[in-house]
Amino acid sequence: MTKDLNNITTHSSLTTRNQQVAAQSLVNQAPTNTAVNSQLNTVTNAQLAQLTNDSHAEPVASHLTVGLEQAEMIINSVFMRNVEFGLSEGQESFAPNFLGGDSASNQNVWADVSRVDGSIDASTNEAGFEYDLTQMTLGANLLSTRDSYAGVYFSVVDQTMDEHDAQSISFYTSGYHFEAYWSGRFENQIELDGVIGYGMNETDSVRSLTTAPKAEATFDSDFVYVALQVAKPIYNSELVNIAPFASISHVRASQNAYSETGGAALAMSVDKSDAESSLMGLGLAFEKYLDDHEGLSANAILRYDRDLSADKSGDHSVTVTSGATGTYTGQNRGANTWIGGLALRYHFAEQHALGGGVSYSKFDNGDEHGFGLNYSYQF
Repeated sequence: MTKDLNNITTHSSLTTRNQQVAAQSLVNQAPTNTAVNSQLNTVTNAQLAQLTNDSHAEPVASHLTVGLEQAEMIINSVFMRNVEFGLSEGQESFAPNFLGGDSASNQNVWADVSRVDGSIDASTNEAGFEYDLTQMTLGANLLSTRDSYAGVYFSVVDQTMDEHDAQSISFYTSGYHFEAYWSGRFENQIELDGVIGYGMNETDSVRSLTTAPKAEATFDSDFVYVALQVAKPIYNSELVNIAPFASISHVRASQNAYSETGGAALAMSVDKSDAESSLMGLGLAFEKYLDDHEGLSANAILRYDRDLSADKSGDHSVTVTSGATGTYTGQNRGANTWIGGLALRYHFAEQHALGGGVSYSKFDNGDEHGFGLNYSYQF
């Protein structure tokens, strides 16, 4: 039995920074908190690591990564509407209009449905986790000229995060996003695209604790984001069309403060937390028509993204104000992402287009794969 509380924080079973922060907080509370004192004096050496895992907020910090991914997935669905890779984050490999998308002189309504499944690997101090993201976006061009257009969209999103290595915890999220987008073509076939948006999510979390009853909470999150992309075709032939592109995007997520119910002495209150993603990307987009009427086309994309925010800080953090108080860190995807995607697009009945595709992204700290379907109508 672990009796000497002064030795708990240096116990050999506590191998991560978050475990040690939680242990120190529990030891500090023991003299004035009967429930905590009882737990520390009855926990066995074999149970100590799990007790500290049950006490810390690492998964809440990691959850910030998933929120950023969701916002970037929405950005991607808007930028990619004409090539239909329709996928996420790392995938906000914005496939541009210049490869033969809809004419800017026409009004256009469109819909995009996509799903991504991803996993983030464990590091020395943070555990890994898995997540899935789903979104359905409806958009329309409201203003249109020969060389430019602008429009708006509305998205319904859903996400889950679970199977966290350190704790048995699940997050279930639903939300809505609103965005305006625009695109303009300039001399020498240069195209500039932009988006600006806002999103709001509601999340239910459930922690299944081994050393206490389960703890539950509901909290809100807000997102603001902006993205720009510039592209220019460099090769067009009957064999293939090729265009390089560069982009920059910034997403800021704010996770509101909340308090858990249940959990006995291990219930926590978490302060408001913020996280950012600042991506710079370079890529190549390819298009090949598969029939003589140019109704069916195949598209491919290769892209590299550098997350300047992740390069500056390799994790996200949250602060717990009651429970095992302290600041805890969670894993993010890392600074570097490589993306590849393939898609098909079919124009029919002159005004309609249907597409779909798949992609794969490799992060420094994990990977993700996804698929999407896309429909547009010109009038």
